[in-house]
Amino acid sequence: MAEARAEMILRVDDGQLSHMQSKDPLEIWTDLRNVHRAHGFATSLALRRKFLTAKKTDDQSMQSWIGQIRSQAFTIEEVTGTKVSDQDKILALTMGLPPSYDPVIINFDAAPPDSLTFNGVVARLLNEETRQGSSSGIKMEREVVLMMKKQVPNRADMICHFCDQKSHYKSECREKEKWERSKNERESANTAVEFLF
Repeated sequence: MAEARAEMILRVDDGQLSHMQSKDPLEIWTDLRNVHRAHGFATSLALRRKFLTAKKTDDQSMQSWIGQIRSQAFTIEEVTGTKVSDQDKILALTMGLPPSYDPVIINFDAAPPDSLTFNGVVARLLNEETRQGSSSGIKMEREVVLMMKKQVPNRADMICHFCDQKSHYKSECREKEKWERSKNERESANTAVEFLF
């Protein structure tokens, strides 16, 4: 008991030592909980409201969302001393999901009440997240291809880097072809002249 008390005293701020006068660590823990944990009807309502109106963020994983709901349910149970039913947990879990989960929620609503358990809902939501992740990967690939197609400039706006005219590439430039032909002809003529001398 002395070791547990010493460990608790070492882990709190100096301002908390006044709440740690007892020799019994359980009594110290109870005193700290009573001082720091809000309780009462208003606190219970606020916690339940937060529990039922929580929303899963777009960047939040399903595992994190489930953990958040379980944590809030645990807090309600600790503060109020009443158990949060599986039905309430399922309700909070599904109410906070984005619209992409609506088909799964409709299936939950149609399921017989005795077959709908919190663990079963969790398993189906995790599977649905995986399914949506694989289909969103395909969707993302399509979007990348479309975006790349949009990045190809309009041919009418292309500017040749040889003649500075629009609507063709340098490799297709007629002026460049003429210039190269005349260059080759000059070089051929110079080579012929050198060969004669």
